[in-house]
Amino acid sequence: MTTRRTFSKTVFGMLAGIGASPGSMAQQPVDQDDQDTLQPRGAPTGRVGAATRGIREGAQNLALDLVAPARGVGLTSSDQPTLCYLLTGTTSGSLRLTVSMRGQARPLADLELPRPFSRFGVIDLRTLNVRLDPNQLYVWSVALRLDPKAPARDLVASALVQYKPGGSAFDNAVRAASVEQQHALFEQNGYWYDEVALAARDYARDKGSALTALLGKAGLQAGK
Repeated sequence: MTTRRTFSKTVFGMLAGIGASPGSMAQQPVDQDDQDTLQPRGAPTGRVGAATRGIREGAQNLALDLVAPARGVGLTSSDQPTLCYLLTGTTSGSLRLTVSMRGQARPLADLELPRPFSRFGVIDLRTLNVRLDPNQLYVWSVALRLDPKAPARDLVASALVQYKPGGSAFDNAVRAASVEQQHALFEQNGYWYDEVALAARDYARDKGSALTALLGKAGLQAGK
């Protein structure tokens, strides 16, 4: 098991590429008979990650996780939140982001994002012109295409997100608050994605301590 010290050092290394823009892909079924079959982790009512077994061309010990709560719905006070993922291993594949509303056949977004991919990926829905409706449940997925001829082998991770407006009083309080106070406001109101985005933006100042704590709280470990 990764120790807290090793985990923290690994996370700091991942943060070097935090400014890179990742990509997006639709969720695909898993081929359970493949020797390199994907290993889903988490629960269907929360975060689900995936990894490959063994090593094969274009997929060296890959693991993909979204920075989201392990169970339940992650909230945001923004209709265009910043979403983050963890990608470990070496790959030549492409990434896609899919955002879908529960019960809707057509996705809100299905976008391939440009390289280079960073190990800590940041997806800004504002720059992608993707906007969430308030109080609706969305599934967001990041998929890594390992073989364009075999979509069933895509490495897919997914999680839940919901935009819950905080109201003018909350928004004003956040604008007037220090970084530490903003973290407290987001945590008190359950705004997981807002707190992660703030921690990612602030990693240079606090040497990644806030982001490391949030990853640990979500049960995420780097370097799997």
